[in-house]
Parts: sequence; C-alpha cells; structure tokens
Amino acid sequence: MAAYAVPVCVLPSAVWRAVGAFSGDLTVDGTPRWYMLMLSVVSVGLGLLTLGLVHRWGERLPDWVPGVGRRSVPVRAAVVPAVTGALVLLGLVVLAVYQANTITEINPDSSLAVMTDSERVTDRTPLPEREEAGEVFWTYGPLAAWPFLLLVVAYAYNRRRRS
Repeated sequence: MAAYAVPVCVLPSAVWRAVGAFSGDLTVDGTPRWYMLMLSVVSVGLGLLTLGLVHRWGERLPDWVPGVGRRSVPVRAAVVPAVTGALVLLGLVVLAVYQANTITEINPDSSLAVMTDSERVTDRTPLPEREEAGEVFWTYGPLAAWPFLLLVVAYAYNRRRRS
C-alpha cells in the first residue's frame, strides 16, 4: 500500500509545476519552463520506481533487457538506492520546512546561493503568512511523506527478499 501512495504524493506538485510552466504563471526566479517540466517528469518517474519494490519486475529483470534479462535483481541493488534516496529526500524535507518557517530572504553572500541581484527574493513575509501558502501546502505538503513511505517499502522489500 505504501508503494502505491508514493506516486500519489508526488503527483500534486508535479501537476502544479507542469500546469504553471505551460500557462506561464509559475516563475521561480527566472527558472526556465523546461526545467520545471523536467523536474515534474523526473519526480513522477522516481515515484513510480518505488512500485518496483513490490512488483515482480523489481525482483527479476524483464526478458527484454539485453544480456541480463530474467536474472534476479540483487537485493542490495534495490535497497541501497532506495534508502539513499529516502535519506536525501528526508534532508530536503527538513530543509524545506526549516526555510519555510525561518528564512524570509535568501542571502546572496551565502556560499550556497548562486544568483544575480535580479533573482534575489525581496518578499520579506514568511511563507506561512503569504497569500500563496495554501497552494504551496496542498501541492508540496504530500511530498513530505515520500521519504518515510520509501523507507517502509525498502524495509519490506529487504525483509521479503532475504527471508
């Protein structure tokens, strides 16, 4: 069940970015449209890969894969990337929650900031108080569940395959 919830958690933000990119309403510091679309496609694709941890194609390579078709997928080859991805996602969730609640302006002098003066965020209102906060919450909020769901599915996959 958790594996099927992952694509559902990823879908709202992906759809929101894609619609915003096509309509031109979504502009984030001059980010090009193709980047927003690519981010949507990649996030949905990675979310769908979680299904491999509960389906047969995640345990045995399909026949059509040249040279290695029908071979068993090594447990570590599936679990290590899943756990690594979950930990990276967890770090991103923690960072996003921290930034949404504390940072109201990006410091251009920061070693992490790569931006020009025209890209600097000038709205000093904290995100929870902004008009678009509800839209951001409903589209990006479900993503917070992704790392936890992925860890549960990876644990179940590891346990099932090793027993």
